[in-house]
Amino acid sequence: MKVLLFGATGPTGKLILDNLLQENHEVTCFVRNPDKLTMKHQLLTIVKGSILDQAAIEPALKNQDIVVSALGKKPTITDTSMSGATEKIVRAMEKTGTKRIILISTLGIKETKGMMGLFFTYALQSVLLKNNFAEKARQEDILAKSTIDWMAVRPSVLTNGTKTGNYKTGFQPGEKINPKLSRADLADFIVKNITTTKYSRTAVNISY
Repeated sequence: MKVLLFGATGPTGKLILDNLLQENHEVTCFVRNPDKLTMKHQLLTIVKGSILDQAAIEPALKNQDIVVSALGKKPTITDTSMSGATEKIVRAMEKTGTKRIILISTLGIKETKGMMGLFFTYALQSVLLKNNFAEKARQEDILAKSTIDWMAVRPSVLTNGTKTGNYKTGFQPGEKINPKLSRADLADFIVKNITTTKYSRTAVNISY
């Protein structure tokens, strides 16, 4: 597959990139600062550009089979850059005819609010991470209103733990879960779904 990856310089994006290359997918990384991505690989192409510049995104989409968005930001930054970027990416995809996107969202928004426990929901999500969660909800709204084939992946709190392969998906509000998930397992799940449309136009919950 030919994959356009956003957020490749972040901690989760780097793991997704590694997994994609290990599976012999051709990856184009769209990054603001190429100096942050020092990896060299025959299947890797790096494109410099702003995630808020649709005119720069459109040519990067040429001949791509799927887009993966691992965009994120620091919790202290209260802006709408993630949803703004998602809007630009989706509009560029619609214009160029690129059909599929997998986007990292978060557990705890919309109907899953409260699934990670009272402390997280009311002490962290409602205060420190309030803007981040609102942005993730906006991102999902943009996908839902689009004409493309999308999949939003909603992980619980991400850690730097190892890959286990023992994660579960599809659980519903009220089910008991571990409120943490390793980035390595999240990357594994995303890359495994590159070649399938099992979760077409669906938000998928994932945790242990």
